[in-house]
Amino acid sequence: MFSMMGGMKKIVCFLVWLGGLVAGEPRVVVSLPPYAGIVRELVDAEVELVVPVGANPHVYEPGPKEVDRLRKAAVWFRIGDPAEERMVRACGDMRVVVLGHGCCHEGEDLHVWVDPVRMQEQVEMMASVLMEVFPEKAEDVKVRTERLVQRLAEKDQQLKGLLDKMKGKTVVVSHPALGYFCDRYGLKQLSVEVDGKEPRPRDVARLMSEMEKKQVPVIFTEPQHSDKGARLIGERLGIAVEEIDPYAEKVFEFWDQLAALMVKHYDHLD
Repeated sequence: MFSMMGGMKKIVCFLVWLGGLVAGEPRVVVSLPPYAGIVRELVDAEVELVVPVGANPHVYEPGPKEVDRLRKAAVWFRIGDPAEERMVRACGDMRVVVLGHGCCHEGEDLHVWVDPVRMQEQVEMMASVLMEVFPEKAEDVKVRTERLVQRLAEKDQQLKGLLDKMKGKTVVVSHPALGYFCDRYGLKQLSVEVDGKEPRPRDVARLMSEMEKKQVPVIFTEPQHSDKGARLIGERLGIAVEEIDPYAEKVFEFWDQLAALMVKHYDHLD
């Protein structure tokens, strides 16, 4: 009798879990960790990632089991990367919201979230959708949205103050993820990668020459992408190599880290 009761408890628990997936509170899927952090700021809901933490989002593709699990969500906030297309075709009736430019061209810069001003626009777009998906939480989402937009505006002003005297400086990155950030604050991005690949010897020579002319004091690498070329150049030029993570969930901490490193390495330059 005890064994039967234990078995019944397991069955009930399984049915409760299954019911939560099918008929419970809607889940939200996002392509990248920064957007998971933003959704959690906006609403209390279950949030899942398409691209696991640490994976290269430009080449990662979820397997059939992952796709089947993710497609049960109520909404997917995607960035518009071509790598997402297979899942888009398999997502059935799930609502899909593109946070990029609404198109999927190879080589297009989709790292929009690194710019606090553009992020404000995306937050308002996401909030509008979340209020439809979670109508019972609409008022709470609205309050959280206003608070988050204000934080982003304040962060933009803070970054402007810190980086203003660095306008025109060149920022070298292993992978070109800082384009929107550089555009916002008057910086120039230079990528070690060439067409998504490690630089060839002639590319290394060209990059070194350009960096010496522009007095670049540091190279930024990212954990999702190879740093071999960046470290080779850093060693040859005798300059620092610092790791940053534009794909981190806590985007405010990313901005703080990047700004601190910029001040550390660029502040003494003319």
